[in-house]
Amino acid sequence: AVVWVDHSAGRRSRIAASRNEPGGGWETPVMLSARGRAAFGPNVAIDGAGRIVAHWSVGAATQFASALGRGPWAAAQGGGGAGLVSEGMRAAPMLVEDGAGRLVAAFGKRSGAVIRDWRPGGPFGPPSRPIVGTGWEYGVAALAASPSGSAALALTGFGLKGSWGKGWDVRVVVRERPGDAREGDGN
Repeated sequence: AVVWVDHSAGRRSRIAASRNEPGGGWETPVMLSARGRAAFGPNVAIDGAGRIVAHWSVGAATQFASALGRGPWAAAQGGGGAGLVSEGMRAAPMLVEDGAGRLVAAFGKRSGAVIRDWRPGGPFGPPSRPIVGTGWEYGVAALAASPSGSAALALTGFGLKGSWGKGWDVRVVVRERPGDAREGDGN
């Protein structure tokens, strides 16, 4: 499956998706995001049950939609009260598969970055506690997850933590298991 931002026909940006057909072509694109709200920063992953999950930002929130294999896409649902404020910002959500069939999502929020888990078949579980000092001023640069449930989140920001005008700051957050996160700093 592939997802992208669709700007066609002069309308607000929306999230579209298409899946590869068994014969090698692509199915007709389907609009996943709700009408009337600009949508940005899509990601897609497949869980251990074969469910395709697309995750994206709309205003100051995130949404997701899923489909089991070749089945119909479910209507977009709210994924969390955090996300990208506009297309030009750095806080787009990330979504990865952990090698054990679970999906891990991360996104910026005013109170700090948040991590959510998706068990095979879904839906997303409750968000982690916001990671202090990693609000919208930080962008989610990378996310990786392992079959053990641990995850690493790299966040970047310009001129933070006393280095204003001196370049980029990097913060790495490590989660040993779902619900647990500790942070370290790097440069």
